[in-house]
Formats: sequence, structure tokens, C-alpha cells
Amino acid sequence: MRRLLVLAAIALFVIGVVLYSTGRVAEGVVLWLASAAVVNVVFMIGGFADRRLRQAERRARKAGILGIATVMEVRRNGRFHDGSAYYDHTLSVELPGREPYVAVHESTAWGYLTVGRVTQVRVAADDPQRIWIEYDPSFWARSRM
Repeated sequence: MRRLLVLAAIALFVIGVVLYSTGRVAEGVVLWLASAAVVNVVFMIGGFADRRLRQAERRARKAGILGIATVMEVRRNGRFHDGSAYYDHTLSVELPGREPYVAVHESTAWGYLTVGRVTQVRVAADDPQRIWIEYDPSFWARSRM
């Protein structure tokens, strides 16, 4: 749906430019404004959807089971985002009342999640492979000095 709206906005913009360049100013301006309105609606819809996803993620993290994980292995996985490399961290996860298990967590936190580090984690109650790292604030304070 989002792609269709973007394509419609581009089509309206191109038609508006053609009408403007051929001397039909009024029609061109109207189509330029219509394309701008469509683009704004697309990005508003996307913004609301992203916000809902972030809120759902925060709720899931907050409801997660608190445990401890030990980093057993760190390796680059070849993915990048905003110039940062992603790493796969193999973790030994211990949750209260459960047997320890191994999970792989993907993140860009190579400086924090080093081999041997023990850190707190939250694990989704319905998916033991869905893990959030509870970063130690004192680590970030020391790293910025």
C-alpha cells in the first residue's frame, strides 16, 4: 500500500511538472500540491506504524524474564546499518527456574559484548531466542571519559 501511494505521488508530481512546463500553470500547481499531500500522508502512516512497533517492542521487553547471559563467542555477520557492523553474539543464557541454554543475539555492541562478559538480559516469555541486553550504565559512562 505504501509503495502504491509513493508511486501515485511520483506520477502526480511528474504530471504536474509536465503541465507546468506546457503553460497550464493552474493544473500543474494543483497536481504538485496533491503529490505533496500524498507523500505527507504516506510518511505520516509510516511514522504511526513505526511508533506502534516501537511501543510494542518496549512492552515486550518490559514484560521479559530477567536473567543473566555470558558471551561465549562474537563474530561479524556481514550486515551493516547506518555504518555500523552487526555482530552475532553467542550467549549462554540462564533464567530462573530453567536450564541454561545457548542463543545467538545480533547487535552492533561489539565494545560491550566481549567474550567472557556477564550481563543481565531480558528474554521474551514466549520466545527464548528473543533477547534484549540490559546494558550496564557504568560501562557507557567509563567509555565516554
